[in-house]
Amino acid sequence: MLKKRIEGQLLKFTNVVKGYQYRWCVVDPDSGTVDYYEKEEHKRTGRPRGTLNLTYASVCPSDEDSQAFVINAANGDFLKLKAADAKERQFWVDRIRAVAEFHSDQAEHHPTIATLSDPQDKESRPSVLSPGSTGSPLQSPCSGASVTRSQARNTTVRKSGSTNKAAHPNQADPGTVFNEQRTFLLPSSDALAPELDSFPVFCSGCSAGPYAQLCELFRRLESETQALVSAVDAASVRTPELTAVYKTLLLSKATSQATLSCLKRCMDLIRGRVSHADNPNSLLWAHADRTEDCCDGQPDCQSTAIIGTGSYLSGGDGSSLSSHDSVSQLAENGVFPSPILNMDSESISLPELPGEGAQLDSPTEEHELGSVEDHKNVLLHLLSQLRLGMDLTKIVLPTFILEQRSLLEMFADYMAHPDLFLNITRGEDPEARMMAFVQWYLTAFHAGRKDKIAKKPYNPIIGESFHCCWLLPPPSKPRPVGTKPAIASENEQLIITYHAEQVSHHPPVTAFYFECPAHKMELNSSVHAKSKFQGMSVSVTMVGKTVLRLGEHNNEEYHFTLPTAYARSILTVPWVELGDKVNIQCPQTGYSANVVFLTKPMRGNKLHRINAEVHAPQSNGGTVSERNTVPSNLVGRVTGEWNSVLEFEWLTKDGKKWSVDVNTLPVNRKCVRPTELQRPEESRRLWQYVTNALRSGDVQLATEKKRELEERQRSSEKYRTRHRIPFPVKYFEWNGTTWAFRRPPVADTSNI
Repeated sequence: MLKKRIEGQLLKFTNVVKGYQYRWCVVDPDSGTVDYYEKEEHKRTGRPRGTLNLTYASVCPSDEDSQAFVINAANGDFLKLKAADAKERQFWVDRIRAVAEFHSDQAEHHPTIATLSDPQDKESRPSVLSPGSTGSPLQSPCSGASVTRSQARNTTVRKSGSTNKAAHPNQADPGTVFNEQRTFLLPSSDALAPELDSFPVFCSGCSAGPYAQLCELFRRLESETQALVSAVDAASVRTPELTAVYKTLLLSKATSQATLSCLKRCMDLIRGRVSHADNPNSLLWAHADRTEDCCDGQPDCQSTAIIGTGSYLSGGDGSSLSSHDSVSQLAENGVFPSPILNMDSESISLPELPGEGAQLDSPTEEHELGSVEDHKNVLLHLLSQLRLGMDLTKIVLPTFILEQRSLLEMFADYMAHPDLFLNITRGEDPEARMMAFVQWYLTAFHAGRKDKIAKKPYNPIIGESFHCCWLLPPPSKPRPVGTKPAIASENEQLIITYHAEQVSHHPPVTAFYFECPAHKMELNSSVHAKSKFQGMSVSVTMVGKTVLRLGEHNNEEYHFTLPTAYARSILTVPWVELGDKVNIQCPQTGYSANVVFLTKPMRGNKLHRINAEVHAPQSNGGTVSERNTVPSNLVGRVTGEWNSVLEFEWLTKDGKKWSVDVNTLPVNRKCVRPTELQRPEESRRLWQYVTNALRSGDVQLATEKKRELEERQRSSEKYRTRHRIPFPVKYFEWNGTTWAFRRPPVADTSNI
């Protein structure tokens, strides 16, 4: 099967037309390549339109299309192909995989790729990357995942070549550039720990340490790539001599830029590992990936993790973590979050919330990090990788669109008018309480949006929490807007507390809880944010259940959901609107409300409109047909704009009408403890470096700090998976249908 060339017509995805076109494809088992031509007759008369090397390549059939498959080469190139049917696709996939495996094995046992070898080795074994080689360096079968340890141990360096390169960095030949690039294919320093003393010096004039060598080498690669790009751009003036090779020059330019981009991501990972290794309180296991791979399919394998200051915990069955000493040691070493083996037996305390003399949370102003036009190239590159309806949960979004707060804090900001929240339980009858609930519900959304321009809050890390409270004066003693809350006696002081925790990361689930102990009001919610790409818009749907319970009225419950948020015009000036149908139900009294958030119509400029109706319980009198045709008793109606003026009409109270301008309502600032008094997993302390960088306008620093947090989360997840430790949700517990708040004892302030 491997000796026979395979030819046939396939559909190939092309970027020119953004669609599939017919191409004649040839799989050559001798050279280990896939060539494609525009037509079959061109195979005998001209060169192929493109070639893909199959050494270390992977073939991935599509899960969404039974005819499509993708060939991923080791150098980053790929082909998206489509066969006539599923049977033909399987035929091509089997043949291409067989050729790829054969040449990959040949490369492992008989390597012919260029390495930094001794002169005698170079004479006896020609290099496909050398300047005199006829092979194209763009078709190199070399891959970072394919270099064996024996190749790394046999790697040496020619000092004369290094010296010449250091003396004339801008005159290096292509072979030298690719040989320098070969250093990035070395295994990690952990794998070659015994040989660190003999690590070769690739770049003279700088430290001989491996990390310093890589940094200097990467800097020179950037310089060489920029020189190549400048040279190609300078050759844009067409002449008969240049026309023949101009396409090859453009291909070399694009490939070198793509390769440098991949290497930059690798360097970012290495830089992150080095920075974490220098920080004794950070959570990073240097052997996480390698240990996890070696344990696959080996139940007896004992995994080892390096934690914090260098202490070791081992064991694949989690037995080594059964003692409280191990858990306390993890906590001392800065493991985030600390493993909790038995949630029922261990006491999880809430942080002490601000009390007498508390400082109000000062409002923060968001500063624009440049216009959208300044970052349009980044957005266009991101949009080119998306398709309609694609889930954006796992997509890393650019840092400049972030606002300076976590999603956990955003939910807290909806309680900007706690006096309206308390008016719900003060209603005389179920009808009044439902009208008060609708008024609080509709006036809460404007406070959650601090800016007119759409921005995304921080995506919470699993285990992240946020705690705050609102201190209110007694109803009989109103205070002027903007003043500090009066300190009353214990019997008069009204406090609303808020606790939130990220209980899951995939899918992202946030649980939060409001409580007013004085009035026995409890609001419990757990929502799953689902974001989808919709062309020029992004929709965020809050899937979940939210329940408000009134203890003063026989535990009346109000069940409701949150509307869908849309970020519109993401390539120009992003703005937010709400759109959805929300149903509010009180099962105990039978009262209900329907709220419709209207999106911008095709014609007209009316934005942020809402329509709401409040209904009394359906009458049981009359015939069945009458009950089906006659609507529920309408007791109230609301119209207007959720971010401006709302018009209320209470039909059963002699048509009582009133209006509420949400922009003039007094805003009660929440009370949050200072960052230095917060626990490590609390939002503001966790994201403080990202927030400070955004406030100073340093997007690059904010991106680096954000990436460090994401790496901590990935490492923690790997560690828990390896030791079979369930995630320790501290403040909420699963009751079978939703996440409910658990009531731990209040912690002593000295322990915070």
